[in-house]
Amino acid sequence: MLIFLSLKIYTGLEHGGWHYLAADPIYILAAIKNYRKDVLKKDLAIINTTTSTLLSLVIISTILFLKCFYDAEILTSTARWVQTLGIFLFAIALTTTENERKRYELSMLALSTMVFGSAWELLDSLESTKVAGLALSYFLLPMTVLVFYGKKWSCYMRRDKLIEQKMN
Repeated sequence: MLIFLSLKIYTGLEHGGWHYLAADPIYILAAIKNYRKDVLKKDLAIINTTTSTLLSLVIISTILFLKCFYDAEILTSTARWVQTLGIFLFAIALTTTENERKRYELSMLALSTMVFGSAWELLDSLESTKVAGLALSYFLLPMTVLVFYGKKWSCYMRRDKLIEQKMN
């Protein structure tokens, strides 16, 4: 984790890629929630889809405020906005533990958005000959997870339908 944090700080300093750090507070909360739920068998109900969405809006509003009023070099391109949206959506998906189907669908949307935005960001960086390693990793890693999730699509959709039928 320390290595990725160091890479994010380096990318922020060298390439203006501070958006990679923006959703980290939500990822940390998601890790705490999932650890407590999976290992300790105690749900941390305060961390959920709603609270992580609100925290995301606060962080994005802060970024917009800094960008508008202090001319901060954050999210300087449309590609970075799309990529950041995907990063935040995936963090929100990780805090969604009350409904597996909702978590899965949100993860698919988030990963698709992140992969698209990262590919766009990667192409932009290739044109400027300033390729950031994080742009490449935020393309490749989510792409592999997206492919894995895509293979499980029918299983997840069928499983929830079976559960719904049993309840009726």
